[in-house]
Amino acid sequence: MLTDSEYLTSFLESGSADVVTMICVLPHLIDPVEALKAMKANANFHYTFQKLPMWSFATLLEAVFPGARSRVLGSDHTHVFTEESLSWLEEKVGMRRVASWSFGSDSLDLIRKLSQQLEQTESTEDFKALANGQFRTLAERFQESIDEVGQSSEIHVLWAID
Repeated sequence: MLTDSEYLTSFLESGSADVVTMICVLPHLIDPVEALKAMKANANFHYTFQKLPMWSFATLLEAVFPGARSRVLGSDHTHVFTEESLSWLEEKVGMRRVASWSFGSDSLDLIRKLSQQLEQTESTEDFKALANGQFRTLAERFQESIDEVGQSSEIHVLWAID
């Protein structure tokens, strides 16, 4: 039986698909450039769709709240991307970006971290409920602002690789 790594290598070298979809796979690989180059070298692949973590507001939150669970810089992520690193990958591998869209759950990360901190205070349950309700009220507009300035925690990218 093949390991996950052996299966991925085998598929990238000899598989066939119009679109190779890798949802949160690339940031877990030791050498994502080699994986992309393997896809590029396989004439049976034409596009790759990737969901990738981005250096973002959520990344900063993880540094400020080190005791709370990390989502973007999780222990098994080997890479977090930036627009500059994506452009570098495109040039290095010879891929063309067909489409991309950014979005995030940074505001939900902030709410989770603030709520966890709030639970450690001696505040009343009524106050905690009021604060958590206000956090949720602000979440969507706050996320829109984060996305608008290009600090979203995730990106979906469709690359042409043939």
